[in-house]
Formats: sequence, structure tokens, C-alpha cells
Amino acid sequence: MVTIENSSLKIDISEVGAQIQSVIDKKSNYEFIWQGDKKTWPFQAPISFPFVGSLVNNQYRYKDQVYSMPQDGFVREMPFSLQHQSQHSVSFCLKSSEETRLQYPFDFSLQVTYTLFEKTITISFEVLNPSSDQPLYYSLGYLPTFNVSTYSLKNKREFDRVWLDIEPEGHYFRLPLNKEGLVHDRKTHFSDVSKHILDYKEFRRGPVIHQVSHHTEVILKDEVQGAGIEFKPSGMYYLGIWASYPKRADFIQLQAATGISDYDYFKGDLTEKEGIIALDCNQLQTHDLTIRFDKSE
Repeated sequence: MVTIENSSLKIDISEVGAQIQSVIDKKSNYEFIWQGDKKTWPFQAPISFPFVGSLVNNQYRYKDQVYSMPQDGFVREMPFSLQHQSQHSVSFCLKSSEETRLQYPFDFSLQVTYTLFEKTITISFEVLNPSSDQPLYYSLGYLPTFNVSTYSLKNKREFDRVWLDIEPEGHYFRLPLNKEGLVHDRKTHFSDVSKHILDYKEFRRGPVIHQVSHHTEVILKDEVQGAGIEFKPSGMYYLGIWASYPKRADFIQLQAATGISDYDYFKGDLTEKEGIIALDCNQLQTHDLTIRFDKSE
């Protein structure tokens, strides 16, 4: 476990999956990050790579070869190497190996850097294609999961004055998922997005996913705890919001991604996958996002 901190926040990050484990507000000792539960969601803030979401039959095809891949890729439980550490910043790296090539026939390097400034953490992802003879096809996502207040009503857990606001308000393209976690093509549509109090029933069909712009910002506010999250996905153009349903738990997950699950009609050719990035030989691509943590007295 590696720790970075300042006068406001203390952040613990595991080398396994390069995953944040804890964000503590030092003044109040409040824990912002969900601590995991095997019955609902066992992770804290996993990274999705080399794919985001689900594949048709958990498979894809590249150069006439069929490969299997679990949902959200394989990095969340793989050990990263520690590259650099200071009081306010830390970097981790994962490189391709014989193990990864069994599922993903590409050479790659994924570096993840966390930088803390005041109450904001910037997460930077650097994807390198070291190959000299083929592009690197990938997508990447980040799924931080936050504690929120709930109460019991008729033996069911309900959110307790938890607000969600997506700015700017307006029409966003929504991508519903089917029971297999694939994009339900016939149900994609534009929908109005505005500030509202969250309800578990919003998530009865899985994550609420929208296409967003570089300027989109998500504000999550827990009135009971006086806790607030400002989440800026920057250049990640898919935004997801998710809560466990029907098994309910005290968290909300915000998802930022460069790609998305397969569409339900997709035939499996990786080079034609929606949202896939084709990184040229010997090229580096960077993706950034920021999260601000606020806690009132």
C-alpha cells in the first residue's frame, strides 16, 4: 500500500490494480471511498483495461483469432510496479507479458499517476504502444465508488438526500444496456439530464450511461454527511452512474471511459468495435480526469 497526503486528504493506493483504497478527509476523518462488499461490489476504484464493459459472449476476434476477455478487462487484479513516489504524487506501471498475451495479443505499457493538490486528485493514464509492426487497440475506464447516506424504509435501503447533477444540463445521448450488459441498440435515445435526488430504481437495468463532452462535470452531494464529489471526466466521452440493484448498498459509482460495451448486434471484429482506440506504433496516448473531495462541518 502506498500513501500520498497533504493537509486536507490522505489517500491510500494499492499496487494491485493501481487502485485507490481510501480517501480520508483529515479534519473530520470521513471516508469518501466505498470499502467493498462481496455481495454487492467488492472493489473501490478499479481501472478498466484493455476494454470497458462487456463483450458479446465474452469474446472478440482479431486477425481471425478468437480471444476471451472478462468484463472490464484484466488489470484490476494485476500487480503494478511502483515507478515513482513523493508526498503528493505516485506512479504505477503495468506492461504486457506472456500472461496478458493469452487474452490480448498486443504489447503495451499502462502507466497510472495520481497527483494530489489541495482537495483535488488528478488521475493520468499513459498508454504506450511499443510495437513497431501493429497498432494497439484498446479502451480505458475508471470506476471510483463513493460512500453515500441511506436509510431503511419498509426493509429496503433508500438513498438519504443524495443529489446528482450533470453539468451542463441538457440533452445527452443515453446508451441503455440489456441483461447481458451489452448496449441495446434499439433503445438508445436522447434524454434530458438535470439535477435530482437519486433513487435506486434508476439503476434497475444497470448503469445509466451517457455520451458526454470534454466540458461535462458531475457533482455528487450527500446532504446528510455534508460530503461532495466533483468529477470531471475530461477527454473520456462515456459517463456512467451506477448503484447496486436489486441488492442495495451504501454507494454510488461514477464511471468515466473512452469506450463502452459491445452493441448487441456486434460481430466481434476488434478493429470495428465502438469506441475502440487504435494507437499507432511507438505512440503514446494520455487520458486525464480529476476528482475533488469536499466535506463540510
